[in-house]
Amino acid sequence: MAIAKSSARTKLGPINAEQIEQVVSKVEQKARNTGKWEVKSSVLGRLVMKELMKIDQVAYLRYASVCKAFDNPTHFSEEVALLKVN
Repeated sequence: MAIAKSSARTKLGPINAEQIEQVVSKVEQKARNTGKWEVKSSVLGRLVMKELMKIDQVAYLRYASVCKAFDNPTHFSEEVALLKVN
């Protein structure tokens, strides 16, 4: 997880180390609570997005663009519209 945390610090912008630790802890706990030995990366991605949305919408949008594989500007617009609703 240290590599992921360090990589996240450089890509997510103004989120501080403590916030990253909190996101990682929450995601790990939720993954453990599934009761499954293995958790799909898509599930982990959704959990991370949910936590990022709570603390930094720009970081969320950046992460979502990779996780959801945005391939055109319309996807960004749609996601921004969802942020406005939530």
